[in-house]
Amino acid sequence: NMEVVMNFVNNHDLLRWLHHSDLESFKALYAYIFSTVGIPVAYYGDEQAFFGGVDPLNRETLWGKRDTSSDMYQYFKTILSFREKTQFFTFPQIQRLVDESIYTFTRGHVFFAFTNSKEVEVRDITQHEFQEGTILCNLFNAKQCTEVKDGTFKITLTNREVKIMYPQHFNEEGVSESNAWKKAKEVWVGDMVYDLTKQGFSSSKQI
Repeated sequence: NMEVVMNFVNNHDLLRWLHHSDLESFKALYAYIFSTVGIPVAYYGDEQAFFGGVDPLNRETLWGKRDTSSDMYQYFKTILSFREKTQFFTFPQIQRLVDESIYTFTRGHVFFAFTNSKEVEVRDITQHEFQEGTILCNLFNAKQCTEVKDGTFKITLTNREVKIMYPQHFNEEGVSESNAWKKAKEVWVGDMVYDLTKQGFSSSKQI
């Protein structure tokens, strides 16, 4: 069951990704594991762009370095907040345009685009389920939008850029929790597993 497979970039047994690669590819990897099917796992310190090498250098101390204004922290926050608000992970992942440089898919009404290219890549997306006239905006830059015309919209990616595109009306109408997620939380809390909304929570059940 791919939905319960854990996806990770780094862990305590590996050189951190940034020790041997760059920030652009690192961001793309995290955007992918936060968006694709499976359970995303973030290794501590990655939200601060730690770049430690051979163990124990990949276990840098986080204390005193928890900068919530850092670029990578805010990148994580942007994607994960969007993930929580839209609940896109409750929808199936459907591949759209795929070639040697571009990988795209949709989950519900959200379109995801990734590239491994350092060049500017432009593609016309014809395989999708958006209605004519829908305006899709970039999660990372709300001013970057594209419109569905004649059943097609254009996507432009530069230097391994990631774009997560969503219908503009999300901003106008707001986003509420999906019924599936509400039900899951009711079971989670109602079954006395953990209620993380309360300080000093306790559990009557061993996990």
